[in-house]
Amino acid sequence: MQRDFGVSPEDLSCVVKILLSGQIVALPTETVYGLACLALDEFAVAKVYKAKQRPANDPLIIHVSDLRETKLVCRPDQRAISLIEAFWPGPLTLVLPKNRIVPPIVTSGLSTVAVRSPAHPVFRKVLNLVNAPLAAPSANPFGKVSPTKAEHIKQSFGDEHPPVVNGGPTQIGIESTVVDLSSKRARILRPGPIDVDAISAILGEELEIPKVNGTCDKFKTPLSPGLLAKHYQPESPLQIFSNNEDLMAYLKSEPSIPAATYVITHSPLNEICFPSKGLKFMHLSETGNPAEIAKNFFAILREVDTHSPPRILCPLLPDTGIGSAVNDRLRKASYKD
Repeated sequence: MQRDFGVSPEDLSCVVKILLSGQIVALPTETVYGLACLALDEFAVAKVYKAKQRPANDPLIIHVSDLRETKLVCRPDQRAISLIEAFWPGPLTLVLPKNRIVPPIVTSGLSTVAVRSPAHPVFRKVLNLVNAPLAAPSANPFGKVSPTKAEHIKQSFGDEHPPVVNGGPTQIGIESTVVDLSSKRARILRPGPIDVDAISAILGEELEIPKVNGTCDKFKTPLSPGLLAKHYQPESPLQIFSNNEDLMAYLKSEPSIPAATYVITHSPLNEICFPSKGLKFMHLSETGNPAEIAKNFFAILREVDTHSPPRILCPLLPDTGIGSAVNDRLRKASYKD
């Protein structure tokens, strides 16, 4: 079993030594926990791919501390600099033309690279101590539910889990917004915590937004992580509904819902309405607040999945703001080949 670390200066000093030796460490970010390594060390990056069982055609995001490190790995234009000034450090990833210093394994051979500057103080401290960019995809086996707590990493990888820095629960709970700036028109590749309208206001233009099901198939190389149609999946089958009303109607009328099915709702539900169905309920927020729903989504999905229910039911949110980002994860978590 690997050692766990806290966030003391002594612990982070040990973590930095591990990273500089070419090994991998799970670190907290403000979005989800990431499996970090030296981004410019192709052998270290290969260990991340192996640990996650990640396909070689799914590129990584490089995490940088500032604009200087950004320019080391890519070529930001004025649009990128405007977004960096507005939203970094924070949950915004930019896809930009890469520099030759970036190993092909990081970008799956693409001429672009995804970069962001995380806001989490622990991750930023490690970045500054390492004094080098870090690659850090989510710290879980490929395609499974993302980790938002240190214990999620241990659950996912078992006794052979990588070293983990326990920085507590993540504050945002879903992955960053991804914006592609590698072509003339900016486009959203992955919805996230930063709203499309806020990005458009900075750029002074409307962004291209792919169709809801317009994600890459598994045989193509996407421009950034999180674009495959099937992702974030629990072990139990997840069934989604267009809205809360459709879910309620289904619960009241469907006679063949298996006993011990879990129902994940946006806010507390009066369970007495369904006394004879043997359903189990969990809610994502006390008030239905979209930001709170996003923060709790992966953790609740993981908790429900530990009970191995025959089915998990969950409605989509209104498709605006961070609700669009949660819906993106729900659609991919419920996707069937």
